[in-house]
Amino acid sequence: MLDLNAISLTTSASLNGLLATCNVCGTQEKIVFYSVLPPKYFNEEERDTRYFICKKCADKLKKLMFFVEREILKQHSYCYKKTNFAFVDKRTYNPQTKRTINIKLNFSSIFSSKNKKKIKCNNGHYKVANAHCIKCGLKENITAHHILKRIIFGENGSVIMLCARCHQKIEDIIREMEKKIMHLIKEIYFLIFDLIKNIKFKKNFKLRIKKKRGEYIFSLQKIRN
Repeated sequence: MLDLNAISLTTSASLNGLLATCNVCGTQEKIVFYSVLPPKYFNEEERDTRYFICKKCADKLKKLMFFVEREILKQHSYCYKKTNFAFVDKRTYNPQTKRTINIKLNFSSIFSSKNKKKIKCNNGHYKVANAHCIKCGLKENITAHHILKRIIFGENGSVIMLCARCHQKIEDIIREMEKKIMHLIKEIYFLIFDLIKNIKFKKNFKLRIKKKRGEYIFSLQKIRN
């Protein structure tokens, strides 16, 4: 039996595909060495909580985490707007999470193999003729930048014109803004992991994240299907 505590993070990648007991469903399967905290928001030192999980459970976790992340960020549209406006006006903006976040968890929809719906968007930069960058005034290599990120909000008309250089700068700033939001409520990832282990997915739930006295409280409430 593999010992999770005896494994260093530097050797964890070589364990993928080995036979072990899944820490979620308990079956003997080929495993993935899975970090609860995702690399896009957390660095390697922060991602020290890892588990052996099978591919089926890993797929469920990824789907549920992506859904919850997207729903959280969608409810922070004002952060995207203020971050963009602060960038253009040469100001700094420190994002804050909402005091209350409500998310409906319809597991049959989230996990359904028939649910092939994806957000369709072109993640490239649309070049625009006869325009100028509203940040620096440049009139070359002008692209359309979506204030409300399309991978989160879908296609939308909330657009400003930026040169390629300023466009890349604001994309980097937005990624940092998203990191700050998810860092503030990082316990949500451990809750999601517990959900995968303990919840029967025939029921639907409302997930509530509430800020109280500087701390975040997480609660689940069953709702009618």
